[in-house]
Amino acid sequence: MRTAAARPIEDCLLDLFRHLGIERAHIVAGGPPPLKDWQNLATLHPERVASLTLISPPNVDSAPLAGLASRMLAVAGDQGQHARGAAELTASLSSASAHILRGYECHPWSDILADRGVEIGTAMLDFLDRHPIRAVALTESEGEVAGITYRIRGTGAPLVLLPLSLAPSQWDPLIATRSIARSPSAGRFSASSACSKSAAAPITSL
Repeated sequence: MRTAAARPIEDCLLDLFRHLGIERAHIVAGGPPPLKDWQNLATLHPERVASLTLISPPNVDSAPLAGLASRMLAVAGDQGQHARGAAELTASLSSASAHILRGYECHPWSDILADRGVEIGTAMLDFLDRHPIRAVALTESEGEVAGITYRIRGTGAPLVLLPLSLAPSQWDPLIATRSIARSPSAGRFSASSACSKSAAAPITSL
């Protein structure tokens, strides 16, 4: 996915980070191909990625992610063909973490956060607490940088939520209930939603 100016999305995300004063952030992403906006950010700029959580990840080449493996979490169901992506990823990256949603099959049309949001939020918090980063003082606001519109909610360690498969509102249940916005060690996370103007899939940043 690229912006209207045909810039790589990872460059636009870095512009957004600079604008907001974010040096490192927790990244959460997911969805079927071609929703892999996280990939070049993680592989080309791993120093900006404090941790990487992939929701029902597709089959990807794990070799470029080896340096991030100890800071990676894969969340996926245990049924159907889409369960293979997470299984193969964690098998090839032995230091990566996994949380398996028992009895769940993630289809491209599944609203996984509506179905299992509390469980996923708890798993994410447990994982993020093991990778604390400096909080960033951000005020609740909305704006646009490098073709990416964003909405910030809350305060604390920066957590960037990239698209799943349906809509930016898929993250809203977790944001509204603060189930991923409170952590004993990391404090509260700031929440926002954002999207690339030329992209069909929006970007959500927390």
